[in-house]
Amino acid sequence: MKTLITPTLSLYIYTIGLLLGGALASPALHAAAVRGDNDAVLAELQNGADVNVVDGRQLTALHAASHAKQEEAVRTLLRHGASTQLKDGRGLSVLHLAALGGSEGVQIHMY
Repeated sequence: MKTLITPTLSLYIYTIGLLLGGALASPALHAAAVRGDNDAVLAELQNGADVNVVDGRQLTALHAASHAKQEEAVRTLLRHGASTQLKDGRGLSVLHLAALGGSEGVQIHMY
């Protein structure tokens, strides 16, 4: 029997993975980006957080925000110099993750 993974299911699996397998070990910037807490994202950046820091899964905050469809966080991270060229531990770029998450709005900000 063939199992189909839809974009919604993919986002759910990814988010659960972040929450259980990565978010607790992720930098605060990543956690704020996934939640879409733009005030916390800005506070972390203003307090000197490296916008391109990676967590244990080689995800940047931009990867996490892109896949979680957090457009405001994506814009903020990009304005503060987040790289769109970095790839995660699976070799996926932020544009790949935005597409997997089904977020056209986030994809537009990448151009």
